[in-house]
Amino acid sequence: QITWLNDDGSVTDRTQVASGATPTHADATKAATAQYTYTFAGWTPELAPATGDATYTATYTAAPVPAFGPATFTLPASTKTVGESAFEGLPMTVVEIPDGCERIYKWAFKDCTSLTQIRIPASVTYISTSAFQGCEDVLVYGEAGSAAETFCTTHANCHFIPENTGE
Repeated sequence: QITWLNDDGSVTDRTQVASGATPTHADATKAATAQYTYTFAGWTPELAPATGDATYTATYTAAPVPAFGPATFTLPASTKTVGESAFEGLPMTVVEIPDGCERIYKWAFKDCTSLTQIRIPASVTYISTSAFQGCEDVLVYGEAGSAAETFCTTHANCHFIPENTGE
């Protein structure tokens, strides 16, 4: 039996592999904190052909989270929704969504390949699954427990950065 651990020692998976076969597993993920984002670096020890039970631990490289902003584009304070394809393909880099905005619809920021940071307030309760389609490695700043955090847990192209950590 192969046991896969996260770097904190928690078991993420258990799999079976035939003797002599090298085990494989999807890259592990680690949620960003207010201080760092994490990138999967590999398994320790290095994956090797199975000769019996084995345990592998995920390792990560940490990168300091940059401070948010300054915003290069701030939506008007009266914004309640970010409409379908509203900013599709625009060369925005740092976006501030105002408190009071409630919904972000599909393709709102589609193919905004320059987008690196966006602050999404807790007032946003709906984010379409395709809102950031075509974007890569966007840092999403917001409140822990918000729709923004939930969105990032299921979308590999964004990293949630909690801003209400009490620090």
